[in-house]
Amino acid sequence: MNDARNSLRRLLGRRLRPISSIVLLALLVLILLLNLGLPMLEDQLAFSADLSAGKIYTLSEDSLGVLAELEHEIYLYPVYSPGNGDVILLQLLRKYAAKSSKVHLRELSADAVAREFSLSRDAAGVVVASEDGSMFRFIRDDELYRTDTNLNPVALKAEAKITSAILSIDRGAFLQICALTGHNEAKLADLSSFSALLEAKNFGVLTCDLSSYTPNPLTDILLIAAPKTDLTESEYIALREFLSLGGRMLFLMENASFNPDQGVMQIYIDPLPRFESLLAQYGMLVNKTLVVGADPAKINLRATSMSVQALPHVLTNQLETGRQSVVLGEMSSIELLPDAGNAKVSELLRTDTSCYEKKLASGLSNLRRSEQDRAGSFLVGAVSESGQSRVVLLTGTSLVSNRGLAVSGNRILLGHILEYLSPMENDLSIPVKSLSGAAPAPSSFLRSMLVLLAMAAIPALLLYLGVQICYKKKHS
Repeated sequence: MNDARNSLRRLLGRRLRPISSIVLLALLVLILLLNLGLPMLEDQLAFSADLSAGKIYTLSEDSLGVLAELEHEIYLYPVYSPGNGDVILLQLLRKYAAKSSKVHLRELSADAVAREFSLSRDAAGVVVASEDGSMFRFIRDDELYRTDTNLNPVALKAEAKITSAILSIDRGAFLQICALTGHNEAKLADLSSFSALLEAKNFGVLTCDLSSYTPNPLTDILLIAAPKTDLTESEYIALREFLSLGGRMLFLMENASFNPDQGVMQIYIDPLPRFESLLAQYGMLVNKTLVVGADPAKINLRATSMSVQALPHVLTNQLETGRQSVVLGEMSSIELLPDAGNAKVSELLRTDTSCYEKKLASGLSNLRRSEQDRAGSFLVGAVSESGQSRVVLLTGTSLVSNRGLAVSGNRILLGHILEYLSPMENDLSIPVKSLSGAAPAPSSFLRSMLVLLAMAAIPALLLYLGVQICYKKKHS
C-alpha cells in the first residue's frame, strides 16, 4: 500500500513540475497582454471605471443624445504645454471619442494647435472644430471649471461647454450677439473690450437692423445698448415675436452718460414708449432718474459711479463683495411692476442705502441733494423669465464699457449673463459636477490594479512552487 502511494506521489510530482511551469508562463503572458491591451481599451474605447463621487468622467444623457445624432465629423484638440496636461479633461475627451465614431481626438503639440487656430502660445484648454477647421470654438481652461474665491477649481463645467460646442458645430451655427441698430444705440466699435470678450468666447457679433434681419431665437442674443429713439411699430412687432418664440435679450437702458474726457454729463429724457412697453411685459420699468452716491467712501471716481450689491441669483453666485464687486455708473432706478403676467421677475443689483436719486424730467442743474430727492437703496439691475424667454435689464452702459470691463467683477458678471442668455447651452440639462471626492483618473486605477495583480499573483505562485519542491524533497 505504501509503495503504491509513493509511486503515485512521484508520478504526480513529475507531472506537477511542468504543469506549474506552464501555469507560471501562462500567467506572465496574460499579465503582459493585459498590460498592452488595457491602455488600448482605455485610450481608444474609454474602457474604464468612474470611481469619482460626482461621476466627473461619465457623460450625461444629454451629451450621449447629442453624440448619437451627430451628422458631421467633430475634432477635439486638447491644448496644454508639455508636462501640464489636464488629466480630467483628457479622460473626458476620450469618453467623447469613444461614444461616437464621428468624434475624433487629436493630441497635437500646443504650438501646432495654436498655429492651426490662431491661438496665443500660452493658450490652455480645448479646441472643438469641424473637419476642415472652418468652424471651431476654443474653450479656455478657466471656462472648464468653476473656482472658489481663491481661484481653486471646485466644480467641473467642461461637459456642458464641450457638448454645447459640438452641438453648435453640428448645427452649423454658433451663438450670435445681435446688436440692435437704428436708434442711436451705443456702437460696438466704441466698446472694444466688450467686442474682445465676445470674440474670446467665440460669439458671432453682428449689427442688427430689424428692417433687413430677423433674429433667430435658437442662436441669437439680442443686445439693446442705450437706445435714444424709439422703435417703429413694425420693429416693435418683430421684437415681440422674437420674445414669444423664446428669444433672449440684454437691455442696457441709459438716461444719462458721462464723458470723462470732457467732464460733461449728458441727459436723455425723451420718452421711448415701445421699448418701455416691451420691458413692462416682463414686469420692469426704468425710471427717469439718476442715482447719486452720498457716501464719499463708497463712490468710485465720481458721485454717480459706485460699487453695487449683487443679490442672490444664479448670475451672481460667484461674486464676492470687495474683491469681485460690480462697479456701475450713471444708473437709474428700476421698478418691478405688480402685474407681470407669466413673467418671473428677480432683483439682480442694488445700490448702497446711502444713495439718493434725482429726477430728470426737468433736466439736471447739479448733483447736490435736495428735499425732493428720494433716498435709500435703489434697484439698478433685474432679470425676468417667461417660458424659454429671458430678459436681463441693467441701467447704463458702464458694464460693457472699456473702463467698466477693467473691473474683474464686471467681467465675471457679464460672462455669466452671456452664459445665462445662451439659447443653445440652455437646451441642454448638463449639471456642473463637484470635484469634491474626485478619484484618480480611471486609467490610473485600472493600471494600478494590474500592477497589484502582478505584484501579488507572481510571488504567490512562486511561493506555492517553492513549498511544493520542499515538500517533495522532504518526502523523497
